[in-house]
Amino acid sequence: MVMSAESPKPGHDRRLQIAMGTVAGIGLALAIGCFSFFGTRFALSVTLMTTLSITNLWVLAKIVSVLVPIDGQVGSRSGFAWGLLGIVKLFVYLGVIYALLARGLVEGLGLVIGLVSLPVGLAIGSLVSDTAVPSQSGKPKASDHA
Repeated sequence: MVMSAESPKPGHDRRLQIAMGTVAGIGLALAIGCFSFFGTRFALSVTLMTTLSITNLWVLAKIVSVLVPIDGQVGSRSGFAWGLLGIVKLFVYLGVIYALLARGLVEGLGLVIGLVSLPVGLAIGSLVSDTAVPSQSGKPKASDHA
């Protein structure tokens, strides 16, 4: 299935896809580095946290896309319900991390290193996506010439 830049499907934001891919790439690089120095369990902890971070980012993007209308369109879904889902998501996310740490299934420092992939990947992804996504007017952006 080929998607054109003129008619993206709802919920398929190209910039989000680039950012999530960059987060995954940074997480993979960190996991390989940790495997080299600290072993398999540490690398799996980094990979697990990177995966949880990407999943959390994707769910958060879905919630925000419903709560914040695009182009003046108002969704038919209840904002309260989606806000409640966001709170539930937070507690599930923290509960999963707590359960993994409490049972000793993962390395705590490995989770922290995996979490580092999120802000670093988002920062790099946002810089890359500014030049990869064409502007809506079809004109090049000022940042494209810098």
